Amino acid sequence: MTIVEWISLLDRWFFEYRLAAEQVATIRILAVGVIVLYIAFQAPDIIRFSSPRGMLDSKTWLKCCEQFPQLSVYAIFPQSQLLPWVVLIGLFVSGMAALIGMFSWLSLLVFLVCVTSTQSRVFPILFSGGDSVVRMLLICLILSDSSAAWSIDAWHFGTANERVSGWPMRVLQIYLCSIYWNAAYYKLTRSCWTDGHASRDSAMSGLWGRRASTTIQNDWLSKSASRCVLLYESMAPLTFWVTELTLLTMAIGMMLHGGVWSGLRIGNFGPIMMVGLLAFSEQLFP
Repeated sequence: MTIVEWISLLDRWFFEYRLAAEQVATIRILAVGVIVLYIAFQAPDIIRFSSPRGMLDSKTWLKCCEQFPQLSVYAIFPQSQLLPWVVLIGLFVSGMAALIGMFSWLSLLVFLVCVTSTQSRVFPILFSGGDSVVRMLLICLILSDSSAAWSIDAWHFGTANERVSGWPMRVLQIYLCSIYWNAAYYKLTRSCWTDGHASRDSAMSGLWGRRASTTIQNDWLSKSASRCVLLYESMAPLTFWVTELTLLTMAIGMMLHGGVWSGLRIGNFGPIMMVGLLAFSEQLFP
């Protein structure tokens, strides 16, 4: 193939990619719903750690504020006791607006800023492996026409469409594949994964929100679980692009993330990854 043909093929695969409006709307509703629920459960800790009169003394708190993401309310406005409440109220109001598709682009942007304001690596109790996935998912939704279906905007302005541009979801697909391959590379360089004991070690660690069932202590089950996870993360970025295997790969990923989250409760990583995998659900929305 010539260079021109390669460019044409890339253009059709990326920029001319079209998706059903219902698919993008489903991702919008589930993503915002999962994030709002997660933040609602974390709200007491957010207030406790983000306020100058919380657990930290004022000097330590001000030093910690320097570590907040730049796309954050804390990086824009002067610090005050009321600011964490403003962040949470803004988050829930913009989240509800995004959920029903009212002023979708603007509400998703405000929602992104408020969500990012609650994310800080300084406070371990608020740490979540899903932080970067949340930000990327929301950015892709902002760039998508996520209000083309199942939204107040589509009903009020008459802007409903059957198909929408899918390149932001294509970016999300590539991003998710990079997560799996990066995880696989990391685990292949760790003996606890190659010898198959990582699942048992993770389940018995006191780091996570809860411990998995003691059945994972079984040597055979531990090795099987560890190697199955490693196999999936190595192969999924390839099988996602095989049409006949896309839905199967997505379903296995849903079960994997659902199982890991129910066993270890690693923040919101499991639920938000399950929502993100819907970017590959094109066959369910013909």
